[in-house]
Amino acid sequence: MDLKEQIGNPHRHPWELSRADMALRLLSSNGRHTRYADVGCGDLYFARRLRELTEEPIYAVDVNAPDRHEDGILVCQTLHQVPDGSIDCAILMDVIEHVNDDVAMLREVGRILAPTGQLLITVPAHAFLWSAHDVFLRHFRRYNRSQLLNAVRQGGFEPIETFYFFAIPYLARAVTVGLSKLGFRKSDAGAVGRWPFPAQHALTRTIRLFLNSDFRLSRVLGAGPVSGFGLSIAVRCRRTSG
Repeated sequence: MDLKEQIGNPHRHPWELSRADMALRLLSSNGRHTRYADVGCGDLYFARRLRELTEEPIYAVDVNAPDRHEDGILVCQTLHQVPDGSIDCAILMDVIEHVNDDVAMLREVGRILAPTGQLLITVPAHAFLWSAHDVFLRHFRRYNRSQLLNAVRQGGFEPIETFYFFAIPYLARAVTVGLSKLGFRKSDAGAVGRWPFPAQHALTRTIRLFLNSDFRLSRVLGAGPVSGFGLSIAVRCRRTSG
């Protein structure tokens, strides 16, 4: 969760729970000694969940991260604190839209990766879905597929797979943004941070399961001639530049 959305709420939105579930699924084939960096780690939620996949210490990087280490998690405020070539896989979930120069950031991430290192990125999709929520989160942009792949290649990476995901939330957001632009409804900028139910609640579990199914189907569609559509885009890639 973006720290601007946390606002003291201990409950995770099903969207965030599902995104983490599926990121772990994408990374599950990596070995138990894979060295990870969670770049833009926020409040360490995903970094803690990465502990399920590896026996190696995890770097958690965020300018606003808590100034403390945890068991198996090395917290850093900047990428400069992560040694060159020390990471096998970096994860940037909804991060590069927050920086003015996304290509420069990707090149800096490339510095910390081993020569065969990989990268997993998610970003918000579709410029026409720009809303007060993006302003609230201080986004610079929303991406389409070609824009994201162009940034990745300029940053020194070769895409392995890319796909849109969260198709049903995409439709709901499109309706909400459309109504907001017509003046019928105000966009609720901090709604994700106000989810009222714990992860064990029936509604949270149901939506989470539904979104996980949405993600898996979107990934299948993304591998075929139909690219699909969704609220977000994921890309897995490997380092190509030294």
